Amino acid sequence: MFSLIKKILKFCMIFIGYSLIVLFLLSILLLILFAACGYRYNFKAKKIQKTGILDLSFYPSDAEILIEGKKIYKKERPWPLTLFYPDKIVLFPGNYEIEIKKEGFYSWKKEIKIQEELVTRISNIILFPKNLSPTLVLKEINTFKISPDFKKLAFIPKSKDLEGIWLFYLRDGSQSKIFPVTKTQSIYWEKLKLNSFEKIFWENSRYLILNYQTFSVKIDTFWPQNSIFLKEKILPPIDFSQAPLYWNKENELWIINPQTKEKKLVSRFSYPIQQALFYDKNHIIYANKKEIKVIEIDGENEMVLTQHPFSNLELFSFDKETKKLIYGNKENIFLLDLNY
Repeated sequence: MFSLIKKILKFCMIFIGYSLIVLFLLSILLLILFAACGYRYNFKAKKIQKTGILDLSFYPSDAEILIEGKKIYKKERPWPLTLFYPDKIVLFPGNYEIEIKKEGFYSWKKEIKIQEELVTRISNIILFPKNLSPTLVLKEINTFKISPDFKKLAFIPKSKDLEGIWLFYLRDGSQSKIFPVTKTQSIYWEKLKLNSFEKIFWENSRYLILNYQTFSVKIDTFWPQNSIFLKEKILPPIDFSQAPLYWNKENELWIINPQTKEKKLVSRFSYPIQQALFYDKNHIIYANKKEIKVIEIDGENEMVLTQHPFSNLELFSFDKETKKLIYGNKENIFLLDLNY
């Protein structure tokens, strides 16, 4: 009799053990399905609530993410949420102060609204370095012209020791003389100096045109020895593209839609704008009389790139491929490298 009771108890223990294992596995499965459907328990509200997802894409990629002042780590995100959203942040609906920061860089801050069952995606967030130092690349120039591809600058120095026409290459900072480079061209150059020079411009990114009163010189920047003299003047090409940026006397910066002609206000500043251009589709670089800054197209996250003491800014161009900004006037031209 005692042996039978012992067997029954043993069977009950085994049954209970297996039942607990099954219940545990079912609980895990339900928890996974619960999370997969976007539900979490909100301890503050003391209720089960639908969640939303925040998807951030930023550079540098090793920057820190802070939400409402609290640093967020991937490893701290509750399992099994990381099983479904390994690179995203799951949040309850509401407004959140998001900050992305890294030492030596300007922080990015913005208030973001999270909605349940929706993914809020913010891409192309860029943290710009503090205390960038521009490099003086050219000084004392008679005239200059940036190429249409923004990769080289044609210039005529004031120095008699550097007489002629030169190219400055933004990619590597090198310089090369493109005219005169042959004995025949040198003879013509002496005659050119006696004529009235009118204008220098690029026909395209290869050919540079020097216009005089009654003739022109067409310089092949790929093969300078093949430059030719033309008896007639060449008219500069007409740029039919409409500038997407516009600034006015009220220190306002606007984006113009070329198709619809609609204008969108970026921001209103304390100082007059001297020049402005697009860094990319989400950022604008602009210069006032004191500084060169970058700002997002929605007018937020304004950051100083460098101090800028120019009262007269004649050159302001940006090569998107090399991320280099060249700016200045006939006295000094600087290069600011934003490729970091």
